[in-house]
Amino acid sequence: MKSEKKGFNKIYTGLVAIFTSIIVSGFWILGNIINVYEYAIVGAIFELLWIFMILLLFAIPVLSLIAVINNKFKHSILYIISILLNLGTFFWMVYR
Repeated sequence: MKSEKKGFNKIYTGLVAIFTSIIVSGFWILGNIINVYEYAIVGAIFELLWIFMILLLFAIPVLSLIAVINNKFKHSILYIISILLNLGTFFWMVYR
């Protein structure tokens, strides 16, 4: 039997990284495109979530990079896409 490392080498964690990156990117892009303060409840939800989303915007690429290095750059395309998506969102926010 082949012994597998536990942790970052499963496809499940790559999919979680992608979906979390999509949610974070969608949050920031929609927050910049639409006026979230037009309705009080939407503005309140945005204000409650923004600190978690900014932490995730910086934490997901770091964790994905650790996973890529841990996998020795093999079968790491999902993590690389996650890193690029978050970096693209960050640069879009900065230079928009």
